[in-house]
Amino acid sequence: MATSSFTDGKKVRFKIDEDELEDDGFSGEWDFLRYLLTMKEDLNVAIIVDNLVKRRVLDPSNREEILKQTTERARIELCLNRVRATGTNAYTQFCDALRDTGYSNVLDTVATDGEEFLSSLDGLVLPVGFPAKNKGQEASNLSGGFLQVSDDLAVRGVKMSISSLSKETRASQREFTLIIERQTELEKQLTQVLKSLDTAKEALIRERQEKIGLREQLRLKDEDLATMQRKYLELQKAIGSVKETNNKYHDKVTKLQIENEQLKKAGKDKANLETELSDKNRELEHLKMQLKHQEKQICLQEETIINKLNLIEKLVSDQRDMAEGHDKLKQQVNKQAEDIYRLSSEKNESSNQVSAQQKQLNFQQAQIVMLQEQMQRLENHLSLNNPIMEEQEQPQQQQQQHGHHPSTLGKKYLSNLTKSVHLRPFNASGKLESSKSSFWKEDSNRKNK
Repeated sequence: MATSSFTDGKKVRFKIDEDELEDDGFSGEWDFLRYLLTMKEDLNVAIIVDNLVKRRVLDPSNREEILKQTTERARIELCLNRVRATGTNAYTQFCDALRDTGYSNVLDTVATDGEEFLSSLDGLVLPVGFPAKNKGQEASNLSGGFLQVSDDLAVRGVKMSISSLSKETRASQREFTLIIERQTELEKQLTQVLKSLDTAKEALIRERQEKIGLREQLRLKDEDLATMQRKYLELQKAIGSVKETNNKYHDKVTKLQIENEQLKKAGKDKANLETELSDKNRELEHLKMQLKHQEKQICLQEETIINKLNLIEKLVSDQRDMAEGHDKLKQQVNKQAEDIYRLSSEKNESSNQVSAQQKQLNFQQAQIVMLQEQMQRLENHLSLNNPIMEEQEQPQQQQQQHGHHPSTLGKKYLSNLTKSVHLRPFNASGKLESSKSSFWKEDSNRKNK
């Protein structure tokens, strides 16, 4: 078995000692085909093996064994060995599988380049140490360092090795050109990436500058706000001072008016008073002008402040109205509660007074009953002592039956007492009458009648 190494590190192995069962008619094509398939980078061994399994050239077990290999080179070599071991038409089956899977360009290369190199290299010599097909034949060293080999298979191997070397050089040149093209493309892409990075960097710089500008604007706005707040406080202080000066001027004006009135009332030194009055009037006019000017300034300042604090005043007024309404409602409720409490107290007081008056009436009625009993006893006692009185009482009783007044003193007293009982529980002011003046007045009025 002979091996040959190449510049790119890939190795192609050419088998010269083959088994008798293999297809010896295509041994050189097999080796060249192995080389081409090994050199092809985008070769998909799996679809080629699947096509061979469909053609029943390989078994599914062979497929699994081939796909278990870790490298593409090992898969290609194992696949070729399994196909060559199947029979004499294995080469044609493998070529058909390559055509079906889209690798007909490999077959075209084998058909053109392989035949040219094999036809042009007939009768060449092999290097020393190249093994012969027959194991019993020994190689002899010549003076030039080469050994002439008459075996066709050895010559074919040498041809295939030289063709493979030429193919490798062509492939290496193509790869070199591809590498150069890729390098140029990568350089172009790198320039584009650098340009995009420059544009992104410029955009980032612009964005940072914009952010710095915005921060500067924000700082200036904060400073303006601070100055406005300071000016507002100063304006409030100025308004307070102006109001104080206005109050002072008003006090001065009132004092001057009082002095003018006093001067008018005095009536002395009219000329002096007139001059003083004119001076005072001029001062007053000057003060009025100052007051008007200051009032205008105050109005302008108040307008600016009112325009700024309009919303706050509305809110405060609404809250104040709500608070006042709430206070009024509370006052009304408290007033109603006080009225209810007062009426209930007056009601209790009047009920107490009525109950006291009723007790007094009951007490007076009891006294009247006692007096009647006492008078009855006196009458009985008198009737027992004076029988003449009985004769006098009979006409009196008849008079009472006819509607006349009683004649005895006790009965008169009792009748007057019962008639004069007339109580007024309340006087004109609505209070209970406690004095007896109304009672005696009523009695005197009745007597006069």
